[in-house]
Amino acid sequence: MCESFNATLECVLLDRHRFKDRREAMLTVFDFIEGSYNPQRRHTSIGSISPMEFERRMT
Repeated sequence: MCESFNATLECVLLDRHRFKDRREAMLTVFDFIEGSYNPQRRHTSIGSISPMEFERRMT
């Protein structure tokens, strides 16, 4: 699982950006995870839905 995430992060984000500093890199990675990756990725352990969809259904 981790290797898949790292490959996605590298291909989609890190290969396309140059960051001014570490803080900018950290904020960009956070925005990618919370704004794009988590809402879209699917987890087989929760019925092949995204974590955000799972949370929505549980509330």
